[in-house]
Amino acid sequence: MNRLIQHITLPVFHEDGRLATREVLEVEPVAANRYRLLHSPAYVEGIAARDVIELDQSLQSGFRLVSRAGNLAVIVVFEKPEDKSAQAKRLEELIQTIGGVVDGGPARVLVLTVPVSSGFQGVERLLAEFIREVPGATWWYGNVYEAGDPLRPLNWWNDGE
Repeated sequence: MNRLIQHITLPVFHEDGRLATREVLEVEPVAANRYRLLHSPAYVEGIAARDVIELDQSLQSGFRLVSRAGNLAVIVVFEKPEDKSAQAKRLEELIQTIGGVVDGGPARVLVLTVPVSSGFQGVERLLAEFIREVPGATWWYGNVYEAGDPLRPLNWWNDGE
């Protein structure tokens, strides 16, 4: 299959709403100004691999979500880059046991994509065990909570139930 792969750049914000940086995402076009994410982002909140977004410069985020693919974006951050190098293969093997994949990531970060059907408990149990064995590492969901409000779930996984 010969798909057209492109790159788009989206803004990334501090919790107070100020622009922090920008993230380049690998996508495939699906319609005019609409793209399917090929990987979960490390820093852009609220979306994951295979979601379809529409670019919209009138929005602060630069995009509007069109449809979700049913994946969790999970971000794992290591204290040192060498910790990432040493643990990447092990984390990949662990995450595959629940249907997830490692998408890669910058410097000290590994981004994972896990089907929500794997269950939050399975993801959290696996990552809690992994983090216990890797001092200084931490993790969070990239598309489960409202941007800037880690106590307010988006609840997209309950849609249609």
